[in-house]
Amino acid sequence: MIEAQFEICRGQGNGMYTLRSFTGYDRDDNEIFSYVKTLARNPHKALEKAREYVKAEGHDPDGFFEGDTVKVLGSFDPEASAPLTNWGECDPEYQNNISRVEHGIMPFGKYYNHPISLVPVSYLFWFFDGDIDKKQSSHIREKIRLQILEYRRSDFMAYVEEINAKKAKAEAEREIKRNASRHVGQVGERIDIIAKIGVIKSFDGTYGISFFTILETTDGNVFKYVGSACLGEKGDTVNLKATVKGHTEWEGISQTIINRPKFI
Repeated sequence: MIEAQFEICRGQGNGMYTLRSFTGYDRDDNEIFSYVKTLARNPHKALEKAREYVKAEGHDPDGFFEGDTVKVLGSFDPEASAPLTNWGECDPEYQNNISRVEHGIMPFGKYYNHPISLVPVSYLFWFFDGDIDKKQSSHIREKIRLQILEYRRSDFMAYVEEINAKKAKAEAEREIKRNASRHVGQVGERIDIIAKIGVIKSFDGTYGISFFTILETTDGNVFKYVGSACLGEKGDTVNLKATVKGHTEWEGISQTIINRPKFI
């Protein structure tokens, strides 16, 4: 029986030392080792990290043979192993992606194989989480970022300003609604409502199609309804009688939850 057999080897492309563990034999009786973790480029650092991992797993990191039990880290000699200088795992796909970026081509994602110079700013905003000045931990993403910084930073920042303006406008509108909205009626009370549908969405519920509806009165009170009744289309003004089910808030806006709506 072989237990906890580990080995340190070079990753694909000789870019990084990796730790692998013995998982069994193939049909030709060849040993199978599976990837455990990436270690380091420096062999001494790689051995140090491997020892820490093996020890944390409850095994002897020094490596010895004891009957049929084999624990192998001691067979790795960092003095006889050269530091690896290539970037990352250095597999062919990775290197191909780097080459694409260096030639100004997106290597993956929605705009795969498109010129980086033509990728919509809206996508780049999402790709970099709205911050083009933040250095990326991924080497490939960092290369893309540097190209955007050099050739399209003004476009990116203009889009950021546009997004911030929209957020500021939306927040100002929400603040107006916060100040205007009030909870209406008492729980269980039957009330009359004249309001405009601001949001309506349908979804499959337990008992069939249900509707999520937000209504707003001219004086700023907001009502929420979730149920099987379709109250109309977005923008419709409806005249209802409904039962107050509860009171809640969303982003500081008071909402009155209703059920059993009936058209008047």
